[in-house]
Amino acid sequence: LTNHTYKSVVTPATCTEKGYTTYTCECGDSYVTDYVNAKGHIDSNGDYKCDFNCGYEFEKPAPDTPEEPEEELNFFQKIIEWFKNLFDKLFGWLK
Repeated sequence: LTNHTYKSVVTPATCTEKGYTTYTCECGDSYVTDYVNAKGHIDSNGDYKCDFNCGYEFEKPAPDTPEEPEEELNFFQKIIEWFKNLFDKLFGWLK
């Protein structure tokens, strides 16, 4: 029976790879344990880049666009004005 003296080397988790600890003895025996899940890409400061400086960049959202283009608003405003004028012409005498 041989006594082993193991030294540990930690391989930290990255955004995409698990972390783990490798224990190695001077005789060459080794084993791996203490697995840690990958961290995943995180953007906590809103700069669209991974906080862990891995080079990953998040997709930037499309710029906000108005729900209705300005021309459509003007078109509907013109229709409303036309109906107001028509109402005034037809029923203005009721006022």
